[in-house]
Amino acid sequence: MTIDMELFSYYWQLVQSHGWPVYDHLPPQGQPVQYPFVMIGEIDTTSGGDKSALSGKVNLTIDVWGKREDRPTVSQIANGIFLASIGALRTQHFTFVGQKDAQQVQLMTDTSVANTVFFRGMVSIELTIQ
Repeated sequence: MTIDMELFSYYWQLVQSHGWPVYDHLPPQGQPVQYPFVMIGEIDTTSGGDKSALSGKVNLTIDVWGKREDRPTVSQIANGIFLASIGALRTQHFTFVGQKDAQQVQLMTDTSVANTVFFRGMVSIELTIQ
């Protein structure tokens, strides 16, 4: 399995284990959606190392979307993902390390849909491939 798919699966399972709905894209407009939900977004891998060892960095973005009244839950989910990204993460084929100063949580109001106010938590994660 590839590095990005192992991390995608890791975070998908993490989110689902807490009972939160999770997507790999924003649900289509008009589709019924349970809020809050988590969207696992972009994953960028920069590899390095030599012929006998793989190293590098992986950056990924995970968004938590909720309605305005979901602000406390969005914050709780986003910060839970943030905390789960610190320290060693072991998948079936790789080990990653997340440093606490390399992770970021942004909480913001989103009004991109007319007459609707959403609350969004954006978790930016940087992991080192060991």
